[in-house]
Amino acid sequence: YTDSMLYTQMCFYQYLFDLDRAVRQLTEKNEKEKAQQFSKDPDIKEAYTHLRRVAESWLKRSEYSEVNLDKLFEGLFSVK
Repeated sequence: YTDSMLYTQMCFYQYLFDLDRAVRQLTEKNEKEKAQQFSKDPDIKEAYTHLRRVAESWLKRSEYSEVNLDKLFEGLFSVK
């Protein structure tokens, strides 16, 4: 795997383990009610929160999470 592939995978895990976002995105009422009951279980909520935080901590360590704007816009603006 390349480093960019691993970064993309970690972004997916962060997205996947965001339980609150998943519940908010549900549109059907019966699915939303089931998901809300599921997400109220403290053990499940704690597990998902822990998994999301692990993914976030690895993403923060990645060099891909930082953008050097000087290099990005280098040459676009001339200094007088």
